[in-house]
Amino acid sequence: MSLRIRFQVRSLLAGGFLLSAISGCGADVTCGSLTEPLVVASVDLAPTTLLLRNGQTRQFSATPLTSCNNPVSDASVTWSSADPTIASVSPTGLVTAVRPGVTSVTAHSEGKSAAAAVTVTAIPVGKVTVSPTPALVEQG
Repeated sequence: MSLRIRFQVRSLLAGGFLLSAISGCGADVTCGSLTEPLVVASVDLAPTTLLLRNGQTRQFSATPLTSCNNPVSDASVTWSSADPTIASVSPTGLVTAVRPGVTSVTAHSEGKSAAAAVTVTAIPVGKVTVSPTPALVEQG
């Protein structure tokens, strides 16, 4: 990908002086070159959906990217949960399932963000034991 910006020069002769104005901004920008600006254009988030049981944890990863999809290594990432009572997220992107429900976890970097859906389910009951055996229940 290459972006070319053209300059326009306008001149005016006024009172024996030549006045010039230049409009435009910057040099050519080529993806993968030294002139590519290292500005966060998007955030790549993995995974994009998550299914957890109550109490489980999972690590998310987020990579800030330039408009050419190259990583911006010095860009910081912060994390948030839409509902931390369902799933909380640490400053490093570790998600912990708190209670059953659906929420989202978002990674933020330099005004850009990406979100993942998080579904938390209850831990299934593995076995029910009735004691004493046989159980007697009186009517009434």
